[in-house]
Amino acid sequence: MVDFCYDAMPETGTLREITDRARAFHLKFYGAPKFNRYVPPAPVEASPEPEPVVEPLPVIEEVAPIQAVIRKPRGFNNFSTIQQYVARHYGMTRDKLLERDRRDKAVRPRQVAMLLTREITHKSLSEIGRSFGGYDHSTILAAFRSVLKRAATDIIFEAELEQMRAELAAVLA
Repeated sequence: MVDFCYDAMPETGTLREITDRARAFHLKFYGAPKFNRYVPPAPVEASPEPEPVVEPLPVIEEVAPIQAVIRKPRGFNNFSTIQQYVARHYGMTRDKLLERDRRDKAVRPRQVAMLLTREITHKSLSEIGRSFGGYDHSTILAAFRSVLKRAATDIIFEAELEQMRAELAAVLA
């Protein structure tokens, strides 16, 4: 509540009566106004600060891998790198990986490459489909489900998938 300047108000009249009633109402329900008072903060007891512990920096014995030092060129494409890696892992060329071949020896590596591309790049399903030769987003989704279903039932395949994820993470870091 703001204090009113009574000096500027006339002694009689409706404005004076209204302000008096408002002030009385405020005092009745809220008490005296609590402004324009300085309350100093409670004193804080000084406690001795512990001396900071300075630990020596660890000595780096290994040289950083070249991938971490060199910046990637402007046109660097993670899609093609992942496709080349997966094709090489399965003993085929990138062109064979991207062919529209329905045989299992070509389908499985392509599906794995699609899954790894999604996990590493976080691109949309449509973008991934275009990078693999124009596949529809639903085909990419079916590939994910197929690979993850196989990984859930085949421990060896799951370990192989984890190894590929780790190696690609190191290359693309």
